[in-house]
Amino acid sequence: MVSTVESSPLQNAGTGGYECDLNATLPAAPSIGTGTWTMQSGPGTPTFDNVTDPNSGVTVDTYGSYVFEWMELNGVCTASTDIVNFDFYAPHTASAGTDDAVCNDGSPIITSGSVGGSASSSAWSTSGDGSFVDNTVAIATYIPGTTDAINGSVTLTITTAGVCPSANDDVIFTLDQEPVANAGADFDLCSNGGDAFLSGSASGSATALTWSGGDGTFMDNTVGNTQYTPGTGDIGAGFVTLTITTDNPNTCPADADQVIITIHPGAEVDAGSDFSITESDDAYLSATFGGSASSASWNSYGDGTFDDNSSSYAAIHTATNGCQQRFGNTEISTDDPAGIGLPVG
Repeated sequence: MVSTVESSPLQNAGTGGYECDLNATLPAAPSIGTGTWTMQSGPGTPTFDNVTDPNSGVTVDTYGSYVFEWMELNGVCTASTDIVNFDFYAPHTASAGTDDAVCNDGSPIITSGSVGGSASSSAWSTSGDGSFVDNTVAIATYIPGTTDAINGSVTLTITTAGVCPSANDDVIFTLDQEPVANAGADFDLCSNGGDAFLSGSASGSATALTWSGGDGTFMDNTVGNTQYTPGTGDIGAGFVTLTITTDNPNTCPADADQVIITIHPGAEVDAGSDFSITESDDAYLSATFGGSASSASWNSYGDGTFDDNSSSYAAIHTATNGCQQRFGNTEISTDDPAGIGLPVG
């Protein structure tokens, strides 16, 4: 009788590890006999390329921790088993959000980032000179810097961290220039001084402007330098506030500025009706003035004299050249109390 002595297999399922996908290569070291792979535990279902291959590939359908068993048989000997652990992690994902445009008015930028997979953390970085309130949160607040504003845009990048390779994504924010309105400096106008000459402008990103306000009329309310004729309401109120407003061609709001025109009553004067006197008589003048005028004075185009040329009622013009003077002209003029117009005569 011949007896055959068979050796027991020396099982070795190898050393496990982790994968950043759903695939792994099993690392068993074969000894003698025939081996077979099975799953002992895990959240999903495995598919083996070849269950008898010690280095078979395996694909699982769910991320998580798995335990695989390598069992070897050799004849009548007791089966030998060993296990190996594998963790399957989802690859990192990162989204910085969609490129966008924001107004460059000093307001912070709010990102709309997100991370996924097995990423355990993330961090934002910038191509510019601004700063994050907290760059470790996906929805972060970024304050643009001076260089960002000068360049007109900034690129923000979110990058993941964790056991698997990092992922990153960029978002570009365009920084729109603000429109700027300038109505010019406040000024004064006489009610009888004609039109108001406006010196407005629009700059920055503005492409159009509009004047408004008052009950008067604009020569052209779509240009900065234009003329405005005050209305009766403006004159009665003694002032008018005019507003220049830009358009809003981008993400920035329209801008506006105002100019206040103070309207003073015009000076008024009446020298009286023309009259005749004899050569030897004095001329008794009687004038009136009003409006904004606070005083008046007489002037002569002849060679006579006034007893008081600052009195509108008692001024006397006396001829000094006897019979040679056949006529004489006199004029009364007001002062210019507002300092904005010419005396009225």
